[in-house]
Amino acid sequence: MSIIISRKKIISIYIAAAIILSQLHIPAFTQPVFADERISYINDEGEEEFVPSDKKVILTTESNWKDGRWYVAEGQVSINKRVTVKGDVSLILKDGAELNIPKGITIEDDKSLAIYGQEKSSGKLVISSDEIDVDANFAAIGGSNINIDAGSIEINGGEIIVKGGKNGAGIGGGYNKNKEGGGGDITITGGTVFATGGNNGAGIGGGNKGDGGTIEITGGRVFATGGGGGAGIGTGNRGDDCEISLEWTNATDSIYASSFKGDIEFNSLFWNETANTEAAKKNIKNGARLIPAAEVDIDEGEHGTVSMDGNVAALGSKVILTVIPDPHYFLEELSVTDDDDNDVDVSFSGTSAVFTMPASDAYVE
Repeated sequence: MSIIISRKKIISIYIAAAIILSQLHIPAFTQPVFADERISYINDEGEEEFVPSDKKVILTTESNWKDGRWYVAEGQVSINKRVTVKGDVSLILKDGAELNIPKGITIEDDKSLAIYGQEKSSGKLVISSDEIDVDANFAAIGGSNINIDAGSIEINGGEIIVKGGKNGAGIGGGYNKNKEGGGGDITITGGTVFATGGNNGAGIGGGNKGDGGTIEITGGRVFATGGGGGAGIGTGNRGDDCEISLEWTNATDSIYASSFKGDIEFNSLFWNETANTEAAKKNIKNGARLIPAAEVDIDEGEHGTVSMDGNVAALGSKVILTVIPDPHYFLEELSVTDDDDNDVDVSFSGTSAVFTMPASDAYVE
């Protein structure tokens, strides 16, 4: 016996099923929508900003960094090729991140890389390895070996640990065999920077035979060591020109260089901790550690003198004033204040008045 189901019968079954389903209350489920994570960074003014969400790239193994992109390092990231910056690029080192690029980063003339940290400034960029070296003639961050200037390099935060290849700078220029290229424009406003040049390269500045370009340091903790004849900060071996501008923003800032080679301009007062004196062009050329300093302004009193050795002191250092009253007089009152007119504690012993240098100029009255 055969069973025959007509088309009309099938349609009737479908209609009946649809009516039954329409009477049931079946819960509807939708996929949850999560807001895109807002990634913060600290800008060159020390203020918090956020990465544009439509420009953000979470780093994995990308080695060609595209114009206008914001690359974000989080967790442990390793890129084993040399990275090439293709335009104006930003890099965010999230707190706790470690980005290893043992072959380094190329930033040629008319390209730029700006590096930012977050609130703790604990993210790291490491271009230094016992197993993989930056290729000879290349800077760790900056120039290649093709005799052109490095581009613009800006470090605003994070911890940067770099060592250039042979003849290359740690940060700045590559090997300039024909003396046609230099270190580009280098700005450091914050973070902690350990930069070591390859043989004949500057820690920060020019590669071998290369000019140092323009170097502006306005903050952060900087440790720069040249390789061979290269400066800690300045030109590479046999390089000619470099403009160096030094300034501090916070009391914790410091600059160490194995040597300085170039035209140096101080935009803040520094103390040469190595020579234990106020920093000056002549006394830092062969290497120094510079820490923030400020002036001590001593008001001329009557019937005696108050003096000190020089008129500049390192922030946080002990300042000793010598107080000599005229015959038949004694010191009645002496006070010290800072820029905000806050009182600074003073102790007295014999002819000495001692105070700790505040984080600003000090005023003795």
